[in-house]
Amino acid sequence: MLIVDDHDGVRSSARALLEAEGFAVVGEAGDAASALAAAARLRPEVVLLEYFLIAEACGKIAATTGANSASVKVRQEGCQLLVEVTGKGAGEPGPELETRITGLSDRVGALDGRLRIEQLPGQRIAICGEIPCGS
Repeated sequence: MLIVDDHDGVRSSARALLEAEGFAVVGEAGDAASALAAAARLRPEVVLLEYFLIAEACGKIAATTGANSASVKVRQEGCQLLVEVTGKGAGEPGPELETRITGLSDRVGALDGRLRIEQLPGQRIAICGEIPCGS
C-alpha cells in the first residue's frame, strides 16, 4: 500500500494503523508528483490518497443535505488529480455548504488546486477537487 497525504502526521498515523493490522505499507508520498513517481516505481496494489478531502466532503454533504450515502470517484486527467464526492440528500444544501467547506477549500488551494460544488439533478450534490499532479 502507498499512503499519500500532504500531512506528515496523517501519513505516519495511517502507516501505524495499517501495519498494526498486518497491511504491508510499501511507501509514502507527500504530494501528487511524488505519489505518481512512487506508484510507478513501487507498483502498490492499493493507494490511500486524499483521505481528508474525501472524508470531509462526505461529512459536509451529509450534514447539509441529510444524505446517508455517497459515491467517490478519483481519477487522473492529464496533469490533474480529480476527486469527486457525490451524495443525494433530502433537501437543497443551501449557502451553508459553501461556508462549511472553506477550510477544505483552503487546503486544496494550498496544493494549487481548486474546490467546487455542483448541484446535480435529483437532489444530488457533488464536491469536486482538482489538484495539479505537480503539486
